[in-house]
Amino acid sequence: MENNIITSVTNERIKEIKKLYDKKYRQLNKKYIIEGIKIIQEAYLQNQLFDNIIICEELYNSVNINKEIIYKVLSENKDKIIYVDSKVFDNICDTETPQGIIAVLQIDINNLLCVTNPKNTNILFLDNIQDAGNMGTILRSARAFGFNTIMINKGSIDIYNPKVIRASMGNIFSLHILQLDDKGIDILEALKNKGYTIYETVLENGSSIYDIEYTDKKVIVIGNEANGVSEEIQSVSDENIFIPMSNDTESLNAGVAASIVMADVQRRSLR
Repeated sequence: MENNIITSVTNERIKEIKKLYDKKYRQLNKKYIIEGIKIIQEAYLQNQLFDNIIICEELYNSVNINKEIIYKVLSENKDKIIYVDSKVFDNICDTETPQGIIAVLQIDINNLLCVTNPKNTNILFLDNIQDAGNMGTILRSARAFGFNTIMINKGSIDIYNPKVIRASMGNIFSLHILQLDDKGIDILEALKNKGYTIYETVLENGSSIYDIEYTDKKVIVIGNEANGVSEEIQSVSDENIFIPMSNDTESLNAGVAASIVMADVQRRSLR
């Protein structure tokens, strides 16, 4: 057991870490929180930069999960480890079944999109996605189906929200993500000038995703859960596409819809 254990929730270091649950504080300090053994392992494997690691040994030692990679994380970041008791850890953590380890990562400010990169043939554009579960599902599916470049416009949930990171199962670390500070009209126009076609997902009055012939360079736009793609984004879109559904189903949630569209795009590329 480590001797220098923090036992007070009013400790200044602990208070500063807890502030990272606030989006504005994350943006200001370019740091965010991840929690749990598997997600921390994935962050390490994807070469993320660790700022601090908070451990409650009582909880951590009780978790029966392979920790081989965690041992590497800890050995390479000894000077960044903060030991706390269970009361302090419960005060910091955001999960119902904590595993006794939390990490503070540095936001990669260089993780930006280069629109001239010829490898970025499949781009996903997220328009005002609000739900953490949907965002996490979309990020997870994007990696699975070859959409490694993602643009997220202003108004969408922060991708560094702890609930988004958990829902993404750590796939956020291996994607090229650009969080925009506006609606994204200018960057969509720039992509069109580079030869990209903008495909807007709609509920009807478009082309079925199973019938349309996609261009080689494409941007798939997924709209808000309740209102769909905004009028501003509609004004720069080239094609409307929809997912055929039966039994009078009104709509799919954004995470499911995005996954289906991306899976179909990948299917076509593998033919």
